Amino acid sequence: ARQNEEEEIAAQQQRSALAVLRALRNMSGATPETVDGLRGELQAALETELPRTGDQQEPLRAEAARVLEIAERYIEEVKNRRRQADVELAEKERRAEEQRQEAARLLDGLEELVVGAERAAERTASLTAGLTADTRERLLRVARDVERAGEEAAAACAACAEALA
Repeated sequence: ARQNEEEEIAAQQQRSALAVLRALRNMSGATPETVDGLRGELQAALETELPRTGDQQEPLRAEAARVLEIAERYIEEVKNRRRQADVELAEKERRAEEQRQEAARLLDGLEELVVGAERAAERTASLTAGLTADTRERLLRVARDVERAGEEAAAACAACAEALA
């Protein structure tokens, strides 16, 4: 009877030690999302099972302290890396938005330049339509107007090309 009782005590100590070790193993795989629940499970195992582990109690208590410390450091490191990644992502998004705004501003400016170049080209075309006139005076006047309009068109086109460069 005494031997059965000792065997039962040893078996209970072994089951309790295994329960604590299982909680320690789970805690060693903790993530920021699971750490609170796993910490609670470990605490419960330490409160209920650790006192039943006999001579394994102190080594298990020391292992629990070590695992908790490592898990807490790991969780803090993961949180820090996530925060850093969030900061980097926000900065990348901010730069992308700045680039989108700059591209939109440049396109608006280019559109204005194209409209100006089209107007100058239309004016040049309307002025050259009068080249069929017979008089020399009219022809010279038209040539001067065409030359001015061409210079304006060339300047507007150059501005467009510069904007595209």
